[in-house]
Formats: sequence, C-alpha cells, structure tokens
Amino acid sequence: MNRSTFFSIGLAFCLAFTPGLFAENDPRLHSDGKGWRLEQATIVDAGRPRVLLIGDSILNGYQKQVITALEGKAYVDTWVNPYHQSEHLNLLLAEVLAKGPYDVVHFNMGLHGWQEGRIQPGTFEPLTKAYVEVLKAKLPEAKLIWANSTPVTVKGKPEALDPDINPIIVDHNRMADGVMAGLQVPVNDFYGLLVKRLDLARGDGFHWNGPAYEMLADAVVKSVTAALGEKAPSASPPAPEDPPGYASAKLPKGSDYFELRDGLANARRKFAVEKKGRIAFLGGSITAGGGWRDHTMAYFEKTFPETEFEFIAAGIGSLGSVPHAFRLERDVLSKGPVDLLFVEAAVNDSSNIPDLPDQMLRGMEGVVRHVREVNPLTDIIHLHFAMPPHLDDFRAGRLPVSIAQHEKVAVAYGNPSLNLSREVTERIDVGQFTWEGDFKNLHPSPFGHRLYGDSIARMLEAAFAGSVAEAAKPHTMPAPVDPKSYARGRFGDLASARLGAGFVLDPAWKATDGKGTRAGFVNVPALVATEPAAEFAFDFEGTGCGLFLAAGPDAGRIEYRIDGSEWRALETFTNWSAGLHLPWAVILDDGLDPGKHTATVRVAEGHHEKSTGTALRVFHLLLN
Repeated sequence: MNRSTFFSIGLAFCLAFTPGLFAENDPRLHSDGKGWRLEQATIVDAGRPRVLLIGDSILNGYQKQVITALEGKAYVDTWVNPYHQSEHLNLLLAEVLAKGPYDVVHFNMGLHGWQEGRIQPGTFEPLTKAYVEVLKAKLPEAKLIWANSTPVTVKGKPEALDPDINPIIVDHNRMADGVMAGLQVPVNDFYGLLVKRLDLARGDGFHWNGPAYEMLADAVVKSVTAALGEKAPSASPPAPEDPPGYASAKLPKGSDYFELRDGLANARRKFAVEKKGRIAFLGGSITAGGGWRDHTMAYFEKTFPETEFEFIAAGIGSLGSVPHAFRLERDVLSKGPVDLLFVEAAVNDSSNIPDLPDQMLRGMEGVVRHVREVNPLTDIIHLHFAMPPHLDDFRAGRLPVSIAQHEKVAVAYGNPSLNLSREVTERIDVGQFTWEGDFKNLHPSPFGHRLYGDSIARMLEAAFAGSVAEAAKPHTMPAPVDPKSYARGRFGDLASARLGAGFVLDPAWKATDGKGTRAGFVNVPALVATEPAAEFAFDFEGTGCGLFLAAGPDAGRIEYRIDGSEWRALETFTNWSAGLHLPWAVILDDGLDPGKHTATVRVAEGHHEKSTGTALRVFHLLLN
C-alpha cells in the first residue's frame, strides 16, 4: 500500500494555538520514530473500508505491521500524537476525524497523562467519555476499539515495573476500561499482553523491542478484522464514465496547456535518486477538497514506487495569493525543505481582489521568492484553475487578469505553469463536455478533478522525460518583478498589540451566532471588539502590514493609519459574509519606507447595509 505523510493545515492551525499540546517536553516520552504526525493512505478504491489508528509513540512501533497485514482489505491512516485527555484534544480530534469517514477507529492514549498536573483530579473519566462521544458523534457508523496503555518499567531494569509511574498507568487503565464498558466499546488489553513479557522491554522505561510490537500488531489486526466483518472489502463501484467526447490526449488545438520553462529536474532527481520527497500543495478550497490533489499524489507514488513521500496539504478555502504569502512560513516551510510546490490562486484572486492586480502579483511573487530564498533547489508549479468569468475572458480573446499576473511571476522565475482554465474552455468549445452537465462548478465534479489530474500527469510526464540530472542545480534568483512583493510576509504576534478600550484578546474565539467558521479560524486567539471607537495599535519593522480577520455576518468598517498619518477607511464585510465568518486578509499599506512603523486600527461608526454589526476580529497581524 502506498503511504504518504500528510500534514493538514486545518490541523496545523489548531496545534499552533494549543500550547502544551503541540510538543511533549518530557524527553523520556519522545516519538520513537518519524515524529508526531497524521499519516494517510492514498485512496484509489472508493469501495474499500478505511481504518484510523490513534496512539502515542507505541503506535510508531506496530503501525507498519498493521498496515501490511491489512493491505488490500482496508486503507489505514495513523495519527501518532503526544496528547492526553483534555478538552483541547477533543476539539483537535474532531479536526482529524474530518479526514475520514472511517469504518473502524482503534484508539489509545495514556503514556502522556501520568505526570502530576496534566489531568486534574476527577476529570479523567469525564474527559475520556467526552473523547469517545466525539468519535461517536463524528463517525456514528464506525466501529470503535480502545487499547489500554502499556506497562512502564524501571529505566535500566526492564524486568521491573516502575513503582511510581506504573500504578498511575494501571489506575488510568482501570478508569478507561470502565468508561469503555459503559459506552460498549471493546478493549484491546495491551497492558495484559506485555506485563507478562517484561523481557521484551527496551530498557528506557516506556518503549519495547520488535517482538513486543509484533504482539500488539497481531492484537490490533485481529480486532480490526473482526470489526470489519460486517463491512468486508467490496469491489469498487464503477467510476462514473467520462463524457463520451473527452479523452485526455485529445487536445482541441493539438498543443498542450503547460509551459515547462526551467522544468522539474531537481524534484525528479530527489525522488528518483534519494528516494525521498516533500511535496506541498498551496491553494484555496479546490486544493483543500482533495480530488485533483489525490490523483496527483497517486501519480507520484505510482511513478516513484520506492520513494517515501511526505505530502503537505496547505489548501484553505477562500484564500488567495495574498494570504498564501503571509501564511507560507507556518503552513509550508515549517515542515522542512520543500522539493516541489504546487501553488494556485487564480480563482480566489479573481473573486476576492478583482480590482487589485498589483496585490495578485505581489502575493504570488511573495510566495515564490520566499520559497526560493529558503531553498533555491525547490521546483514550483503554478496551476490556473477554471471559473466561468475566466472562460468568458478566453472567449473574448483576453487573458484573465489574475492568470496574467501570476504568469509574470512564473516567467520571471522559470517556473512551469499549467493553464487549466484555458484547457477547460477550449475542450468545452469543441464539444468534449459541458460546464453545466459535466464540470458543474468552479469546485469541480469528480470528472473535473480527474481532468485536472490528467492534465497535471501529462505535464509531469513531459517534465520527467529524458535522463535524470547528475546533480541538483539551484534556481537563479532574478530581480524582483515588483519590489513591493510580499516576499518577507509573516504573521506577527497578537500578544504584542497594544489594546485600547473596547478590545480584548480572546484566547479561543468561537462564533456564538450559529454561523459557519473555517478550520484554523475558530477556537484560536483573536483580538475582538464589537463597538465603534475600539482601538488597538502594533509596531513592526518592514515595508507593509495588514490584518487576517473574520469577515462575518456582523463585520464592521475599520479605520486605520500608519505612523500618525491621515485615517483611511476599509470595509470588512464581503459578498460571502452573511452566512460565514470568512477568513479574510486585508493589506493596510504595502508601500512604506523600510524601517520601524506603528499601525493604529479602530472600529468605525456605521456598517455595511447587509451587516448586522460593527465587529472586528483579528486572528493574525500580517507583516512584510
């Protein structure tokens, strides 16, 4: 089974704002393997069941055996994490379960909750029960299996149980088993299996040797297989047929829709020679939703079957090139050097900032230049997705503004690009399929995503033709296309803002009006004010600044000034605000002289006619 490490940005948002949950600071409780991560199987058979394994470093010891044993029977995702029972974890769990649905969840936690103060007296059982209730609420049809915690031995004396820690483990197992009995969740007795085999303990107090992990894996496989009994693997339902006029190779004008420019030689060499690869997908909701991304991941794993890939899913709905530039460091570059970056923003830039073409260019160049400054070897592919206004532009002989701006960056930096918007237009115009009946929407139908995947595969086949490069070659850094690009974009510290009357720093903002929110923009810190004249200020060094805010149903107008200049007004209510607290990035100024500056922001009187209030909620300071 192809395996890929998969970083979810929605998940990353939650982790970034949950101090004490993100990292285990007890050196004894290390991950004992590849690290804390969510790892997902690549799905190619929609009829096959899906299994989620949740656990701590012990899971690192047996997950591979379970995945191998269940190959062909189920897709197995794993979430290796350092968490203990808490309300924060229960919120985070819901984010992970959204990567399903899953048919079976085998879960465990315990080795990170024995230290004094981590789990308050009297809360273990209700928190454990709440955890299971999240599982049942999010996956009402799934079979659940609990695994209790393994014994803790004396460091250097593996034949002896730790007299201080192990009794806590035993007590926690007792309470957890009682919760599971009450909720009718079967239990895998990991403790009972290994307490009789202390000769297999590694000697560090917590971890085990190979034969012990084989015992655990065997127990997991047996219990999961039994749970799958009522949902045995079935043949895949037939994939919907492509429109009869469509064939990937049948190009309307005989030529393809990509430009290879400097190509992808570095990425190809890394995948083929070093057998490792980190690929990031940066975009909006079309990227966040999977589809084309899943097809593309499957292509890489089929083309390079011996390569261990790590895929970073950095798609967030509604976000275009400007927010991409400022979130790049946290959502992509923090994961380590990237070998290949797919980036798309044409649809959201056309929708969100149609009258600000300079920002379209500055955002996209900010992404590319920042990536190359961190790693000159990174190959970058620009994708231009389709939307009806773009089809209208092509038919009128115009290049859509957002695509034109992004292409300026691709050309200047030698990056390959793929104009899927033009391809969709021309295939429709020669009768291969229709927008309304086949492609459906700017968020494509399954057929639309397959078309995107087919096109990307053709481009990759062309880029990977010929021999593998003998050595990696750093990309040349050109002069900036626009010196005001957001290449130094980053998030500022909310806590550094100076709050005046009317503003508070809410440590975990959430909507109370029943309206929608986006992952990463709920239960996280926010500067909040709801009344006019509320004010805050922040200092920064650079040439520009902005705000990442929630443009919700009650979003108001703001006024701002830089370094004591004249006040300027800005509307934060958008065309999509009525039903959603929309993540929205606004640039206050991007033409300042380099140096230190002070920005002051206040809530203005009045609001948009469709807004219900004068609220301002700021999740991030944007600094360039």
